[in-house]
Amino acid sequence: MKKFIKKNYLLLLNTLVVIGLFLLPYLLFQGKLYLGGDDTKLQYVFPAVLLRDVHPFSWYHFSSLGWNNPVQFELPFLIVWSFLDYLMRIKFVLNYLGFSLPLIAGFIYFQKFLVELLEGKKGNHKTEAFLASFFYILSPIIIVNQMVNFLISIWLLALIPANLYFFVRYLKTARFIYVFLAMVLTTFFSIALFSIPWILGYVAVLVPSMLVSAFLFKKKEIIYFLKKLVFFLFFVLVSQAFWLYGFLNTYLLISKNSFAAKVVSKQFLDTFSPVVLSTARGTIIYPLLNLFHRQIAFDFNWDLKNVFLNFYDKTMILNSIYLIILVLALINLKKALSKKERKIFIIFFGSFLLALFFFTVNIGPLKELFLFLRNFPGFVVFRNFYDKFAPTYVTFFSIVIFFSLVVVRRSLKKASKILLIAFGIIVLVNFIPVEKIVNSPIWQTSQSYKHITFPKEYINFMKEINNKIPTTNNLLSVPFGSSVYSVIKDETSNNVYVGVSPVIVFSGLNDISGHLSFNFTEIANMMDGLIVNRNYSKLNSVLYQHNINYVVVTKNIPKDALNADWLFGANVLRKQDKEFLNSITSKKLLTSQEGNYELYQTKKTNSLISSRNVYFKKISPVKYVIYIKNLEKKQVLSFVDSYHTGWKLYLKKNPSLSFCLKPAQNRELLSYQCKEEKKIFEPEDLSFLYLRPVFDEKHGLLNDYANKWEIDPSYIKHNFDSLYYKENKNGSIDIELVLYFKPQTDFFIGVFVSAIVFLASGIYLILKKKNEKLN
Repeated sequence: MKKFIKKNYLLLLNTLVVIGLFLLPYLLFQGKLYLGGDDTKLQYVFPAVLLRDVHPFSWYHFSSLGWNNPVQFELPFLIVWSFLDYLMRIKFVLNYLGFSLPLIAGFIYFQKFLVELLEGKKGNHKTEAFLASFFYILSPIIIVNQMVNFLISIWLLALIPANLYFFVRYLKTARFIYVFLAMVLTTFFSIALFSIPWILGYVAVLVPSMLVSAFLFKKKEIIYFLKKLVFFLFFVLVSQAFWLYGFLNTYLLISKNSFAAKVVSKQFLDTFSPVVLSTARGTIIYPLLNLFHRQIAFDFNWDLKNVFLNFYDKTMILNSIYLIILVLALINLKKALSKKERKIFIIFFGSFLLALFFFTVNIGPLKELFLFLRNFPGFVVFRNFYDKFAPTYVTFFSIVIFFSLVVVRRSLKKASKILLIAFGIIVLVNFIPVEKIVNSPIWQTSQSYKHITFPKEYINFMKEINNKIPTTNNLLSVPFGSSVYSVIKDETSNNVYVGVSPVIVFSGLNDISGHLSFNFTEIANMMDGLIVNRNYSKLNSVLYQHNINYVVVTKNIPKDALNADWLFGANVLRKQDKEFLNSITSKKLLTSQEGNYELYQTKKTNSLISSRNVYFKKISPVKYVIYIKNLEKKQVLSFVDSYHTGWKLYLKKNPSLSFCLKPAQNRELLSYQCKEEKKIFEPEDLSFLYLRPVFDEKHGLLNDYANKWEIDPSYIKHNFDSLYYKENKNGSIDIELVLYFKPQTDFFIGVFVSAIVFLASGIYLILKKKNEKLN
């Protein structure tokens, strides 16, 4: 038995760690769902709904006004998760698997990558690779930065080391199979690729270090490396064309309501310096001990400060072992590492020092340098430096620690075993507070925690809304908050869902839940003032102009959540009283079973699409069919969604109203809404790649927000065959139009490119395998 354990101790240790990481969410959350935050985490629990209603489309509503924000990057993950959901039908198991999988995959691939960095037999230093990966995945910085928030950036913990491993293997062997495996894994983990700021964090510290260290390598080595790197990146990136092409176009063709426009907006830029100055008050001491910035926890009164007071302040002396090992390594570096290994170490050590600066910022005059960097396009995304550079810092610190452990093992052979064992124990000790950190109350509350069970009352109420109201309407969520967050109370406790409002997931309707739902527009700044000053005339006008026709009221939000000023501004919340509700609504339509949720209709209801004698039908968030009867002179067609030049009108042959079932009339606007369909794609959508739109030059702004077109019957008669319109006895015509969001076609182009790359790569590998067998 002893001989077996001695021979297989690493396998046993790895197995124990994997099992521990798999069970971790079960111990932390005890059968409840861990949801909320900016990413909602709803994709882990309701993947099929998001796959059908949200993520295939380039026009995005998720508790916000519409904007061009392609989110197809999640599609491969949602397809796999929907299949798992169909097999399991146990929501919390899916939720927990989403929590554990990136940690497990990151732990495994980080080890595989590390051993590839050394010369000689890889097995000689697998223990050091295990310990460095243990250090990487259980880092207190990762607990605070990734496990607590559980954003999609957590998948980078797996994706980055996996791709580094595949690239190094490709660099060594020139075998295309490693490029192909990177393509496959990146496609599944493409959910992480929208974590652009975190990815740029890796690039920002690795590239400069590589450039500075280039003089260490021969010209021939540099050229070989660059060729392989370009080839590897080309295939990996082109395989992601299904989402990347449309995403890049939001930057290349910036429009008023695109994702890129929000990132480079003045309002967003103006937040950079204040945020940095308010948070860059820590020092490099705690990061060097593999701990999160203590000062930030105290400055912002995070519950993490209690973990420091009760645990880390008492045990931090143990963490000095990391610095001891690092110093010992630097002293013995030359004699313990080969020349090639030293070159690699220098690159990663340089990246580590840069990451330490970016993660801390407050390093003497370097803070001013960081503030100056805001002038570089896009650098503003690093305003929350302690967040965006945290995974980067831990990654490069872990690589440096790995080399340090190798040096210690080679140079201090007898004492190294004790140091290695002590290192592993201290890493484990630092992980002890994980439950208190992850399960801490929501910021500025004392008893509201983030793991919940969605109440049946809420789910059934949302189903009733879905059955009663077409999804072409917007809802106003009350209380109206400070961001885009909603608060939903747990079924049996004061635990809450606090995150981007999930109304669209449960009801199919988009809601406007708070200040940031207005996408940094002027209306966002105006709304709070209208509520506080009780300017109901203007407020009702804003609701009408933004197609907000219904109001959902939540009445059971715990008091400590209501008192959190980052969720609800005190003055705004105070004025959302009975007078407020009576002033913006006309009648109550629904009350939930326990009375905790209510639905009202606004004073005046709008229609998403309106014009004289118009019938319309929603097919998807990017497509509507429109029929206009008795068009005899120019008239305006309005579309009350965010203005974007990508919205195009296309004239259809053989106009027919047969598509319209159960039309509901808006008497005031003389428009009819037909029963909607839910279709992700129709074959005719491909024709919008080449068809010319009509009335494009007449496309303009409505109320400084929405879209309008001037429809001219004489233009149609003079420029189109009679197949495109139906002439009536009085000389008027009937026409059928398709309103389509043209940037959606970028997705089709991207899918085609990705499919071609995968198909060609697969064929190449199969043929290569056959040739190898023949030879």
